[in-house]
Amino acid sequence: MADIEALRRKASEIGQKLKKAASSKESIFVAGRPDADGLATVATICKSIFANGGIFNARFLSHLGKEEIEDLSAQGYDHYIFCELAGGKEREITEVLGEKAVFIGHHNPQGDIDSYLSLNANSFGFDGSKEVSGAGLAYLVSRDMLQHPDSTAWLSILGALGDRQDVGTKRTLVGLNELFLQDAVNASQIEVSEELLLFGRDVKALHEAVAYTNDPFIQGLTGNKDVCLSALTSAKLELKKSSRWRVSSDLSDEERDKLLLTLTSYLQVTGDSISSIVGTVYLLKREDEHSFLKDARDFALLLDASGRMGRPSAGLSVCLGDRGKALTEAEKLLIDYKNQLIRSLKVILSDEERLTVSDSLAVVSAEGLADEEMAGALANALMVVPRIREKVVVVRVPTKDGMVNFSIRKGSLCQFDIDVGQIVRKVSMQCEGEGGGHRTMAGARVSSIKASEFVERLRKEVKV
Repeated sequence: MADIEALRRKASEIGQKLKKAASSKESIFVAGRPDADGLATVATICKSIFANGGIFNARFLSHLGKEEIEDLSAQGYDHYIFCELAGGKEREITEVLGEKAVFIGHHNPQGDIDSYLSLNANSFGFDGSKEVSGAGLAYLVSRDMLQHPDSTAWLSILGALGDRQDVGTKRTLVGLNELFLQDAVNASQIEVSEELLLFGRDVKALHEAVAYTNDPFIQGLTGNKDVCLSALTSAKLELKKSSRWRVSSDLSDEERDKLLLTLTSYLQVTGDSISSIVGTVYLLKREDEHSFLKDARDFALLLDASGRMGRPSAGLSVCLGDRGKALTEAEKLLIDYKNQLIRSLKVILSDEERLTVSDSLAVVSAEGLADEEMAGALANALMVVPRIREKVVVVRVPTKDGMVNFSIRKGSLCQFDIDVGQIVRKVSMQCEGEGGGHRTMAGARVSSIKASEFVERLRKEVKV
């Protein structure tokens, strides 16, 4: 049974420790994964440390092996905060860093967590795959560190959306995320409405917004700007006013209905309905109306793009308040990220040699299309593609150090009653690699000679 009071007490314990350390000017190292939830989690902790006059260094790491742990130890920080990064290595890290190490995460824990200082949602009875993100847990920690406890609530929403936890009716947030959302609403940070679920709804030209939208994946329109332009023109929608392209918010109710009717005709081809393109949106009240930061889903994508395109510092700076140079860089990264995803999707879905589909798995070879950072983003995009969304999606890419990186996702309509994280951890160990995650998402690294064995073992574990 979920125990929210015990979770709050543990968060408070960590918050008080970090507040004391910050106030005493002790050096603090904050490490996170370079994705949306990782950036939002690190930003929450860094904001809280800074508010208490603390000294910190933040770094984003894709992999935390023995060498990396020893290297961090040699740098001699007073405290090390691992956000969404330990991946079952808490004991190994604690053996090197001792009481200096603190862990915050929502992936399945491994071993006796009472032997180290950890805030893990699953250990308190919550489902870390959908009820709370790393940023949500960091928000609980921050409440004991800040004069205004609700001030980082909005970051928890970015983390949840970045980790695809909007699994309720009409794409709502559930569990602890719903409580954190209420804090953000009460603090006038976020307002909630029901709108079209289009990328860049109030930023991109209408036909481009449709073309860039890949969740839902609209067969025939996603990734095809020219087709989108033609389809919307045929629907007699006014796409330009004077010399300015119109955006979604410019549409009248009548025009919105025309747009929905047009999109529905494409959605029905894959058995979808209007409900997949209309849902709950979370708008950041203090952001510019025509910025990618206004819609929390777009903001989360911007953070994911910054991290996966190799510039997490840009996304972190935006979270910490930079609306100048860092925002300009992050917005460019976001468009490059979306373009790369769309190009990769087109290649994969048209190349039978790259995509192998069985009863349970859809295995994608993304070599030459994505590096190990973008593999996760590609897996996220593929998990909603109609052709394979009932499978477990496996994206494999070689790494620079001769390993093979796997990003595994439970398809959006996958009905297998499995815990992907637990299965991946088990299979990784059998293949002398490492891996883990939560019920719907996981990652693994194995040697290249064990890669085929990993896929076969995974296939056997995922029973139809």
